[in-house]
Amino acid sequence: MWYKRWKWSGEVRAGQVVFSKGVFLMFRIALFAVISSVFAVAGVAQAQDWERFTFGPEGDLIIISLWIDDDAPQLQITDAFLSGDQFSVRFVDRSGTVDEFVCSDPTSVGDEIGADYDAAFTDDRWSSGEIYLTHRGPLSMEISVTASPFGQGGAAYRLIFAEPPCRVDLDGDGQLTIFDFLEFQNLFDAGDLAADFDEDGRLTIFDFLAFQNEFDAGCE
Repeated sequence: MWYKRWKWSGEVRAGQVVFSKGVFLMFRIALFAVISSVFAVAGVAQAQDWERFTFGPEGDLIIISLWIDDDAPQLQITDAFLSGDQFSVRFVDRSGTVDEFVCSDPTSVGDEIGADYDAAFTDDRWSSGEIYLTHRGPLSMEISVTASPFGQGGAAYRLIFAEPPCRVDLDGDGQLTIFDFLEFQNLFDAGDLAADFDEDGRLTIFDFLAFQNEFDAGCE
């Protein structure tokens, strides 16, 4: 009879459909047929706006409270307006100093850039520096003024948070291609829960569908 050729090849176990490899092979081939685009993965970072602070003469101390979450941010600081100022920076929690660095030596004194912090950060005439913060929770940032030729000035700092990795870029090459699909299949066949894309604790056909949907959406 004709219906025997299309006999159901899976079984139900505790509400879970378990498919044979033959059915999965047909499903994969069908999905391969709809994959026709290559998506670039934009590995950008999310930068906060520059936060301005003012300072006085050499020896002045500016204390700023920070809260650091699980994103391991990069902190950048730069002088601006008139060049020639310099800072040392220390991060303190309840147990004491957890990190510190000294900003670069300015290569000029008296050049004017205004409040263009992005330009000042990349120009060696203005003192600047950066650090990756690995501490979590509350921190005090202590900015010590080590050079202030004009007795006062303005500077700024900002936090840059890394963009979460693209989950469907399984081969880690920065693009979404057929090789990510192959890597997903390998993980699934090996029973690796890294292929559990619907996050229900099981590997089922719905993980294929969830992976395909994220693949089609791409990464920004």
